[in-house]
Amino acid sequence: MSDHTQSDDTSDTTDAQQTDNTQGPDETYKVKVGTEMVNFDDPIQTAQDIIERADAGDPEKTELVERGTEVTYRGDDEVDLSEPGVEQFTVQTRTRGNA
Repeated sequence: MSDHTQSDDTSDTTDAQQTDNTQGPDETYKVKVGTEMVNFDDPIQTAQDIIERADAGDPEKTELVERGTEVTYRGDDEVDLSEPGVEQFTVQTRTRGNA
């Protein structure tokens, strides 16, 4: 019976690892921009790097909007990807009202 309990502990650990933002021994950080999924090796990225990697528009004219919040990132703003889970963003064109 203790073997069964040990097996359950292992599956709990596996489940916890799957919800983490890191994946496997390479520890890549996952970001979803619109429908595009991109990975980074470093948990700190600029908005410009994320926009460029996701091919989500001109970084000079585009900003990231964190899903579920109204937090926006643009240009050299640093985005911390180290929180568990896949970071999700939409993009919007910068206008006079939001530039």
